[in-house]
Amino acid sequence: MFALVLIAVVAALFGASAQSSTYFLALIVPITLGVSTSEALYTALLPVFTGATRPPRALLAGALRIAVPLTLAATAAYVGVLLAVSPERLAVWLAFAPVLGATALNGVYAAHLTADRRYSLAILRVPLATAIALVFVAAVLPAWRSTTALALGVSLGQLATLAVLALRSRDAPAGETTRTVGTRSLLASSSTVFTASLVGGQLVILVERFLAAGLVAGAVALLAFARGVALLPVMFAQALGGGIFPAATERFEALERESLARLALTGLRLSLLAGLVSTAFVVICRNELVQIAFQRHAFDAADARETATLVAIFAASLTGVSAAAAGAKVLFALGRRGLVLSISAATIAAYVTAAVVLRHLHGLDGVATAFTVSTAAGGLASLVALGLVLGLRRGQVLREWVLAPAALAAAFAAGALAVWLPIESDHRSFAAALGTAASAGIAGVAVLAAAIRVANGLEYSLVRRVLRRA
Repeated sequence: MFALVLIAVVAALFGASAQSSTYFLALIVPITLGVSTSEALYTALLPVFTGATRPPRALLAGALRIAVPLTLAATAAYVGVLLAVSPERLAVWLAFAPVLGATALNGVYAAHLTADRRYSLAILRVPLATAIALVFVAAVLPAWRSTTALALGVSLGQLATLAVLALRSRDAPAGETTRTVGTRSLLASSSTVFTASLVGGQLVILVERFLAAGLVAGAVALLAFARGVALLPVMFAQALGGGIFPAATERFEALERESLARLALTGLRLSLLAGLVSTAFVVICRNELVQIAFQRHAFDAADARETATLVAIFAASLTGVSAAAAGAKVLFALGRRGLVLSISAATIAAYVTAAVVLRHLHGLDGVATAFTVSTAAGGLASLVALGLVLGLRRGQVLREWVLAPAALAAAFAAGALAVWLPIESDHRSFAAALGTAASAGIAGVAVLAAAIRVANGLEYSLVRRVLRRA
C-alpha cells in the first residue's frame, strides 16, 4: 500500500510524462538486481541459519563477510556503467544506485531473523523501507519537486531499513557453532536462485519497460501506474509464500513428506483463491480503482482511461503470478532450484517472444498482454511441477487447485457484480468512486463468506481455527 502511495505521488506530480517514465526506468534496474540478490541470499542462507538452537551472531558475521564485499562491488560496477553510458537525467539514475546493495543485504538479515523466528522483523522490511521513503518525500517535496528527490527517498528507505535490521540482529546469541558459511558453497547455492529470481521475476518488468520506452511518451509510466493497481493483491501470495518457505524447509529436512504435501496443497489453494478473487474485483472496479489511486493534478482523464485498460489486462495475470510465487517457494524448499530456473527461463522466453509480436500488433496493450500470457503459462508449469515432485494425485490437484478456488471466486464475482452493475457510472468525485468500489468489494466478500460456510471445506476450517485462537 505504501508503494502504491509513492506511485500515486509520481502520478499526481508528473502524470504520464517523460519525467515519470525516466523515474520508473531508473528504478527498475537496481531494484531488479537488488531484489534478485536479496532473494538469492535469503533462500541460500535460511537453511544454513536454521537449526535446533537460535542462530548465533558468528554465523551471521560469516555470511556478511561474503555478502558485503559482493554487494558493494556490484553497486560500484553499476555506478561505473551509469557514468560511462551517461543516460538522460543521470542524477535520477545515480540516486537509485544504493538500492541495489541495501536491498541485497536486507535479504541476509531477513534470513537470520526468520531462522530466529522473528518473522515480523523480516517481513516488515519492505513496508518499513517504503514508509521511510514516503516520510522523506513529504518533507522535501515542498522545496524540491523533482524525480531525483523521490529517488533519494527510495534509497534512503532501503539504507535506513538495513540499519534497523542490523541493529536488531545484534540480539542474537554470541554462542559458538560448528556450522560455517563458505564462500564457494554460498555462491553456488545462491547463484541458481539469483538467476531464477532474476529471470522469473523483475527481469520481465525490466524488459517490459524498455520495450515500452520506444512507444508513445509516458508509456513506461502508464505501465507502472497500471501495475501498481492491478498487481497489488499479489502481496497476499508473496506473504503466503514467505510463510510457507521456512515451514516447508523444516518439514523437508525432517523428512515429513505427508505434512509437506498438506502444507503445499493448502498454501497453493489459498494463493489461487486470492488470485482469482483479486482478478474479479480489479477487473470489475478497474475504473474506480484508477480514479481513487491516481486521477488528480497532472494525471488527467485520458491517462485514467488508458491506465484502466492496462489494469484490466494486468489483472488477468494475478492467478498465474500467485501460483508461481507460492509454488516457487515450495520448490526452493524442496531443493529443486534447477527446476524453478528452468520454469523461469521458459516463462521469460515466452514473454519476450509474445511481447515483441504483440507490441508490433497492439502497441502498449500488446506489451501488457504478453505479460498475462507468459505468467499464466509459468503459473501452470509451477503447479504441474509441484504436483509431480510431491506425488499428488490428479483428482486431488483438480479439486484443491482448480474446482474449489474457481467456485468460490465465482461466488465473489457474482456478489460484487450484483452491487456494481446498478450503480456503475462515470463518477464525478473521489468519494463516489470509493463508495462504489467499497460496496462491490463488501458485497463480494459477503457472498464469498456465505459460500465458504455452505461448502464447509478447508477455508471454513481455517477461519474457525483462527477465530478460536484469537
